[in-house]
Amino acid sequence: MVATGRKIAFAAAAGEITEIFKMDADGSNRVQLTAVGARNYTLDWSPVGEKIVFTHRLAAGGADIYVVDSDGENLINLTDRPGYEMYPAWSPDGSKIVYAAAGGLWVMAADGTNSTFLTPCTSQNPHPDWSPDGSKIVFSSWDDDASEQIFVVDTDGANRARLTFGFDANKYPAWSPDGSKIAYVSPRSRPPNGNGRVYSDIYVMDADGANAINLTQNPMSNDSFPSWGTIGALDIEPNGKAAVMWGSLKRP
Repeated sequence: MVATGRKIAFAAAAGEITEIFKMDADGSNRVQLTAVGARNYTLDWSPVGEKIVFTHRLAAGGADIYVVDSDGENLINLTDRPGYEMYPAWSPDGSKIVYAAAGGLWVMAADGTNSTFLTPCTSQNPHPDWSPDGSKIVFSSWDDDASEQIFVVDTDGANRARLTFGFDANKYPAWSPDGSKIAYVSPRSRPPNGNGRVYSDIYVMDADGANAINLTQNPMSNDSFPSWGTIGALDIEPNGKAAVMWGSLKRP
């Protein structure tokens, strides 16, 4: 399928079952793409829009990475092995997929072969994201100070660098299309509300971690899952360049 930027893939729940769907950007023509049961989520379009990769949570425990054509055909399990393989993301050229498993990030070929360990990662929700030029991967992980922080690493595992600091949980990083910025979630400047809950805001920083700016500052709102093309369980087809988030909608 040619990527037009006019389709949205998303996960929708019915009781304990969550399946993958797609629809037009105006909400019409909703089509179910999977019928594999259990929970299916954390999806990502391939760069040219012909496939969707996603996490399939197994009813008996564990999780695998699946891929399906954008018309619902040719469903394939890419990581059919014990344990939890989750949070897949396509490389910009569509040849590789990064994912989280067994205490780290791994990279495999788009057909599931040649899986290679990339770097340690202890976060349960690392949300890895490729730089637009395909040379680096940004992700979140717990570090020595017992807080979740954002890191970047070369795609060969070299030059791992920490981008955020402090005791706040900085997570859900997303690279800008030009590679100059990284959006992420942080509660760093939000005092607890009357119930002691700390809400989070959307920040953006330079790709080297400098010049962090709070973009949202929404009172009593938990802004999360920033993206330059996706929204939480929603994924906009390639070339759809709206920047969106849970809690509020932002457009360039």
